[in-house]
Order: sequence, then structure tokens, then C-alpha cells
Amino acid sequence: MSENAEHRPDPPTPDDTATHGQFTHLDDYGNPSTHQLRIIGRRRTDAEAKLEQRQRETRTKPSG
Repeated sequence: MSENAEHRPDPPTPDDTATHGQFTHLDDYGNPSTHQLRIIGRRRTDAEAKLEQRQRETRTKPSG
């Protein structure tokens, strides 16, 4: 067998993907779908914006 030959495991059975919990929409090799990654990215962006807003408010808030 060649060193460059790519070996991938068999795709998970439908029962396997249902038991993994968080990522139920997996591609044939067990990776999260593009849609899920976009959702995660959007949530992260929203959380970072919210944190930045709170930090700005805290910096400008008068102490006392």
C-alpha cells in the first residue's frame, strides 16, 4: 500500500450518529456539517460582540 493512500473508516451507522448527542447531523466520516459550523460561528460572533459591549459599558461606568 502506498504512503499516500488515504484510509477512511466506514461511515457511522444511523444509530451511531443518534447517540453522539450534540452533533446529530454528521457527514459520512463523523464530522459536523457545514451548517452546524456556521451556527457555531454565528453564536461565537454574537457572544464576542456581547462581551465587548459589556466591557465597554464597564469601562465607562462611573465607580461608586
